[in-house]
Amino acid sequence: MYDRPEDNVTVTFEGGRSFSVVLSSAYNQGIIGTEINGIVVLDNDNSMVILDRHMQGVPAGLQSKEVERITKLDWKDFSQFCRDNPRYREGAAPDVDRGADSPDMPDLIAQGISRGRYVGPRTPIDLLPEMKRCNDPASEAPYKFPLESREDIIVALGRHSFHDAGGRRDNCLSWNIKVYDFDATGKAGGEEPTDARYDDAWKAYAYQNDVFNMACESALLPYVEKEYTTYPGDDQGGYEFTTAGRSSGHLVLTNWDGNTPSDPASKAIPLSFYDRTDFVEWLKDLPDTSLVKLYKLVTCLDEDLKPERIKSEMDYQFSTIRLGMEEQWKLGEPLPNGVGPIEPELEEESPEPSL
Repeated sequence: MYDRPEDNVTVTFEGGRSFSVVLSSAYNQGIIGTEINGIVVLDNDNSMVILDRHMQGVPAGLQSKEVERITKLDWKDFSQFCRDNPRYREGAAPDVDRGADSPDMPDLIAQGISRGRYVGPRTPIDLLPEMKRCNDPASEAPYKFPLESREDIIVALGRHSFHDAGGRRDNCLSWNIKVYDFDATGKAGGEEPTDARYDDAWKAYAYQNDVFNMACESALLPYVEKEYTTYPGDDQGGYEFTTAGRSSGHLVLTNWDGNTPSDPASKAIPLSFYDRTDFVEWLKDLPDTSLVKLYKLVTCLDEDLKPERIKSEMDYQFSTIRLGMEEQWKLGEPLPNGVGPIEPELEEESPEPSL
């Protein structure tokens, strides 16, 4: 983490070999102590930390000057500086390790993941027919698939959010499904209007029962019961998910139609990876058809699990639960504790016949 754009400098050597020199200032964000700040050198091609905490605790002005000095070094002096640093992590960069006269050829995919976009030769890839239909300007489908090369797709997937599935090194593709805003009154998002006479009963029921978890469990059923489908809905049963993280706030993909690494990070979770580099190397080995299908799956999930879609789903679930309870109360189910009798619904008077 850094404060200003100029605190993160990309250094590119012969052939495109790329590193980032970062003036880390995470302590300013209230995350960790001031003793952890300092200069970090990252290998953009191997997605590795070369060294960290260089000049930690030194005034920021001097650190900035050191960043400027490091970024002006030639390859030989740069690699020597890294190796001589007491915080150097041996094994992170093979060409730096061995003091190579010139840097290794760059990994353009890794650079693209680091930079946020791929720059280099592209290998065209055929999208599935339904994906091409979605890309038609006349299509009303909510999904778009703009990437049409292996490299662009691998970079996009390689940058996707990751979360462990409960273990220390069982990283999986993940989606943040935390609910930040929804209508707990049960009046929004339903297929039918609610009955205002039951407002107090619903408020008491929601307080006395764990309606939030009831709604979450119902909303997650398509994912945890292998019912989820991508567009156009003909691939049910091919995907397995679980929830992870604090309060189960992340949905993680644990299996995908049998397309799994030969050496998963967790034997219990077929689609798990030791780290992001492990995942990207697996992506590189996927045949075109499998890579395109994974791109389609991730794109559909990205759209389906947007915060606004999650809010709408929770509105719907709360409304559905409320309408169900209203029906039970009308049929004689006891009202929640502390709620008095419900006034009978007034019948509309028929207009008197006119002469």
